[in-house]
Amino acid sequence: MKSHALMLLLACSLFACDLAGEEAQEPKHWDKVVAIQTKQKTTNKHATAFFIRKGDSYFMVTANHAADETKGDTRILYVREDGDSRWMQLRGIVPADTNPWTQFKNNDLAVARLQFPRASKSDIADFNYLALPYAALLTSTPPRASEIVFAGFPMAYGATPPISSLIVRGHIASRELKSKGDWGVVPIIYATPTVASGTSGSPVFSFMQSPDEIAIVGMYIAVAVDETGAKLAKLVPARLIREAIDAASKAPAGQDAEKESDEESSEAAEPQEAALQAE
Repeated sequence: MKSHALMLLLACSLFACDLAGEEAQEPKHWDKVVAIQTKQKTTNKHATAFFIRKGDSYFMVTANHAADETKGDTRILYVREDGDSRWMQLRGIVPADTNPWTQFKNNDLAVARLQFPRASKSDIADFNYLALPYAALLTSTPPRASEIVFAGFPMAYGATPPISSLIVRGHIASRELKSKGDWGVVPIIYATPTVASGTSGSPVFSFMQSPDEIAIVGMYIAVAVDETGAKLAKLVPARLIREAIDAASKAPAGQDAEKESDEESSEAAEPQEAALQAE
């Protein structure tokens, strides 16, 4: 009897280990977000972005206010599939002679269509790995209380080698609502918890049981605060990101799109620069 109990206990322990091992498998797309770093006179501006692939085209998505801060020498920092940290300049992946962003006057959303004629095969492999599928952008908002994951670089944590996005787990708090703010009256999804500066432009994923499933609920842009100090996170719905990518596919670089509103690391710590860096 004792031997049977011991075998049962051992089997349960092994089963628990297997479950723990499964839970320890992190979704790869959590590390496919990129950090944006722009030099200022006295400090650096930081934000987050992500790539979307639609057909044979690649797009970078971020918050409009983050896009406003970028320059040609803005650094895009990312992690390759092999785990190495790298960076490239913005001018190396977009037209260098114009504003690359399709910016939405009535929404805190900007999209840049990527062009990289100088890219090597290695660079193209990086983009193929980093780009999230257009189909992952949800066309409707999941139910309230659904679990979500913010993936980004709050307060620039994780944006220096080894580059690693921070993951914050939360919940959808509202259906898609109209919200009045700096960008007019726009569709917004409210969520909890709030996250720190540097996370603007972060994709917000549905929390899936399988690490291979990808569903993008929206993009984090700001914190809503009232006079009592209560706070909620504001997300641009993924359906609008779809529309923005569709518009960026047709619009000339730097065109504003109208939509109806219904401190530096040491050299030793630098990640390797991507081969497509503009000279």
